[in-house]
Amino acid sequence: MKLDFIDTHAHLYDLELKEQESWEMIVGRSKEQGVKRVYMPNLSVETLPRMMAMEQHFPDFCKSMMGLHPCEVDDDFEEKLATLSAMLGKHPFIAVGEMGLDLYHSTTHKQEQMIAFEVQAGWARQHDLPLVIHCREAFDTLFTCLEKVQDGTLRGVVHCFTGTLAQAKRCIAFGFHLGIGGIVTYKKAGLAEVVRDLPLEHLVLETDTPYLAPVPKRGKQNEPSFLPHIATEVARLKGLSIEKVSAATTKNATRLFERNETGSL
Repeated sequence: MKLDFIDTHAHLYDLELKEQESWEMIVGRSKEQGVKRVYMPNLSVETLPRMMAMEQHFPDFCKSMMGLHPCEVDDDFEEKLATLSAMLGKHPFIAVGEMGLDLYHSTTHKQEQMIAFEVQAGWARQHDLPLVIHCREAFDTLFTCLEKVQDGTLRGVVHCFTGTLAQAKRCIAFGFHLGIGGIVTYKKAGLAEVVRDLPLEHLVLETDTPYLAPVPKRGKQNEPSFLPHIATEVARLKGLSIEKVSAATTKNATRLFERNETGSL
């Protein structure tokens, strides 16, 4: 059975090419491993040109999101949001993201992050797009934000999920999928219980390229071709075949992100 994967979160435009390497080689070996599509999250105004150029070069393989990463939220965040918002009506972005909350690096702009969260949730509602949420050391704040903005129409992914089983279930109750990446292969990460106990219908796979490469590639620059290592660990934890994990997570991603393109749902 052929494996088909979707990498739901990869900063492909930030991957550094090695000597004698090309983007065609990276995309080629990703396709060889069954990765048929990559969703690229935006970070800031500055990353937008690189991301859009990557999508233009590989239009069938790369799909772009539009968002402002919480670590980019500062005193000028409203101006940044205005610039990015203007782009939403000019291109068929696949999601609003990467947006969210990050209280690990700093709590200085916590209130601004919460405002930016609400604004971008409004974009998702207006354009009928999923949200791709970054949440680091901020689950309580995330739930406060979601209680305010979730009107029953918002959907999306809590990307690079690293929370507890209870937090996972609450994200799901709010209508969100969980993005499972390379961290699931790290022995001390604590994700085994979460993945083992949740139905596949709530999970999607991601690499977070070029970060967080899975075992046995840990320490290297991550890339979409490593996605099968993540799927293999999910399959092991759940006692399922990798074929079933591939089929289910790809179906989840397609239904969540591509319903506007396919006309389904």
